[in-house]
Amino acid sequence: MFARSSLFIWLMLLALSTNYACKSRTPNVGGEKVTRLDEPFSQRKYRSNKKFFRAVGSAESSNLNFSKENALFNAKKELASNVNTMMKGVTERYAGERNVGDAMEFNQKFQDITREVLNTRLAGVKVLGEESFKKDNNRFLTYVAVEIDMESFYFALTERIASRKEIRQDWNAEKFREVYNREMDRLYGEE
Repeated sequence: MFARSSLFIWLMLLALSTNYACKSRTPNVGGEKVTRLDEPFSQRKYRSNKKFFRAVGSAESSNLNFSKENALFNAKKELASNVNTMMKGVTERYAGERNVGDAMEFNQKFQDITREVLNTRLAGVKVLGEESFKKDNNRFLTYVAVEIDMESFYFALTERIASRKEIRQDWNAEKFREVYNREMDRLYGEE
């Protein structure tokens, strides 16, 4: 009987200490307990780097196909936003360093070209992964990770610029590449 009660006491102490250890590690934010969520495609390999522009989109719907289509649309939208933001920074630095005549007009034309090239490139976006989940409320949640190759995007962009006479006079391919590479280093390091 004593052995059985000792075993019971040890098991209770072990259960309490395990429970206490787990609770003490739960983060507290503003006095509230929070749970860390690792969403699909949140790992480093799904983030943009010097070789690829990458983005993740998600969507929820009562229809699995709509959930997948909207998640892909949202991923492409996020990718386009990221590329446009990065290229805007490159363009502004380039125009500032080159002392382009009308910098605002140059920047606007360049952004138009960037959008044109990006729209054609988004049609051929590579899907890195897709994960769908069925929620308790019978709705579907889908995550999609996408990428486009930076070098092919850059090549298409410079070809389009070279074909546009209204921007060509302010264009120096070597100088632009230099500014572009500096911006990549600033954003993504020396990977």
